[in-house]
Amino acid sequence: MIDKFDSKQIYCRKLGHHLGFHYCRLEKGDLPCSKIVDCWFDTIPIEEFLQSHFTKEQLSAILNPPQSKIATIFDLIEQAKNRDKE
Repeated sequence: MIDKFDSKQIYCRKLGHHLGFHYCRLEKGDLPCSKIVDCWFDTIPIEEFLQSHFTKEQLSAILNPPQSKIATIFDLIEQAKNRDKE
């Protein structure tokens, strides 16, 4: 049952307030937040939960660290430059 832990609450360091597991589980639409393991490891059996509810490909997408903000800014600048050339 994927919603088994949805009512549990914890303080989110990313957003700065308390929220439920439900939000963390669906933060990226149908995928959890990339920090879900860091935040929930001592509260619920998070690794077991993820392995039983997500494919290897989904787990890879979940657990790969997001691109840094500076790298994202440079990517956006490049995209804007390329649009100007068209």
